[in-house]
Amino acid sequence: MLDHVWSLVNGPVLAFDAGRLPAGAAFAADLLSALRLDGHSLMLLDVVAGELPPADLETREPETMLAALAALRADLAATPEGADVRPGTAERLARAPLGHPAGIADFVRGDVLDWTAYTDGPRRGYRYATGTALVIEMVTASHAGEVAPHARRDVWERMRPAPHGPTGLPNDVDARLDELAGRITPAALAALDARAVSGSRDGRVVEGESWAELVHAATQVLWLTDRVRSAAIAQLRAALIVRTAHPGPVPLDALSAIGGAVQAWAAQDLLDDVRYAALIDPVIEVLGIA
Repeated sequence: MLDHVWSLVNGPVLAFDAGRLPAGAAFAADLLSALRLDGHSLMLLDVVAGELPPADLETREPETMLAALAALRADLAATPEGADVRPGTAERLARAPLGHPAGIADFVRGDVLDWTAYTDGPRRGYRYATGTALVIEMVTASHAGEVAPHARRDVWERMRPAPHGPTGLPNDVDARLDELAGRITPAALAALDARAVSGSRDGRVVEGESWAELVHAATQVLWLTDRVRSAAIAQLRAALIVRTAHPGPVPLDALSAIGGAVQAWAAQDLLDDVRYAALIDPVIEVLGIA
């Protein structure tokens, strides 16, 4: 999955970055707005963006999660037995993104805004290229933590669709997200993180399936029922809710528990009962959201 992070199919992974990056809330909001663009709103953005000064954003090359883990393995291999791990390693891992920003442009153009693609005989391309370029810049910048005022950012903030809105999913997903917003607190996140860790240690899985395999089963249902886009919106809304309650990087296992529950809610009507129960169990125990 980490080799192909940038895809709406990987809604839980996108939410994972939104839950951990320094500007994760802005990243989630930017992606949600991009997902809510339509022909009219993107056309207006396209016209205005053509009159704006060029971007002068300076984004640094990030250390992705895979790179941080590789560095940790190298340190451990070179460290004498019993020595401490290098200071700051935990913080580096907590803030390392899963997705590399090099993949954002193709993701926004070909997945988030795939409806702008056109074919005219032998010609293929994308409508509203200037407006799309602005959207790509904003998502890339917030993923990198660059959200300082700028003429292009100001126009995006003024003209973009609101990030909040219905997911379009069945199974009362919107109502459950509203419940999540009302019940999530830093203390609840800590309790959810501890519950998820203990559940993993106790082997509370379905016939030996890992948590990732359970989430994958729910994602298959969403793929077959054409709910992938709506589920990604639900995942990003959940991430935004969590970051509102907990502005810093969110505990990893709490994020996984919430992401699994959201994916299960979205697929509840077709996901088998045993897997569904396993995915929502931590959220039911700690937050009481069934």
